[in-house]
Amino acid sequence: MTTSENELTIVGRFDRAGENVSNNIASLNLSGMTTSNEEELREAVQFKLNQNYPNPFNPSTTISFELLESGSVSLKVFNILGQEVASLANGKLGTGTHTISFDATNLPSGVYIYQLTSSSASLTKKMLLIK
Repeated sequence: MTTSENELTIVGRFDRAGENVSNNIASLNLSGMTTSNEEELREAVQFKLNQNYPNPFNPSTTISFELLESGSVSLKVFNILGQEVASLANGKLGTGTHTISFDATNLPSGVYIYQLTSSSASLTKKMLLIK
């Protein structure tokens, strides 16, 4: 496989339904092609959500995230059924790294999801509470 600025070339064996076509070269002109994922990635780089530490945890853990632009964000924790069990941040935060402690003393053991959301994107991670 080789790539140039606007072209992708793949050399190899290609099979089509009902045919055996071997040792061919496939080329694809990439100029002008975009995907929705590229746009989503541009939006998502406004912040970064790190894996909680420690994980698994009992009864508390630390969640950190980085904001490349100041803005309104929320950080929420959900149980495996999708029910919100905690709101750790909700409001405008400045640029930089933010660290929040999550105390799950009153929650049962299990998998939890934490989600960082801004007006343009959302990132989620899993964590495991073991008591």
